[in-house]
Amino acid sequence: MVQHSGVGAVEFQEVLGEELQPQGQQLFSAAGVQDWSLLLDGAAAHRAPATVAFMSSKGIRIVADWPPNSPDLNPIENAWAWLKQQLYEQQYASLEAMWQAAEAIWASMPLSMCQNLMDSIAARKAICIEREGGYTGY
Repeated sequence: MVQHSGVGAVEFQEVLGEELQPQGQQLFSAAGVQDWSLLLDGAAAHRAPATVAFMSSKGIRIVADWPPNSPDLNPIENAWAWLKQQLYEQQYASLEAMWQAAEAIWASMPLSMCQNLMDSIAARKAICIEREGGYTGY
């Protein structure tokens, strides 16, 4: 059985270097966008000194002035909610079976959903400002 105990700085750097950055570059390049940054939350693995040094060495830019604790402004929270909704539609015989289902569901996420989430950022920010940091409804 595979143990899934969480992601530390080393694991995050591996995923970042091997998956997130190359795939982000591919997606943005295909859309004609060369100047982009990753949006990360305050997870310890994201802000570890070794991770910061790794991102700097690879030229990986992050959004630096994103407010903390702002799930309304972070489209990934909607993606996680979608994944959980899909995942909870059935029961699994083991943790490994559930993990495999989660990976398959994540891989099946429609590109249009990702695009819609990204397109909603400006509206999310405007509502957040209007409500002085209050809940946006997203």
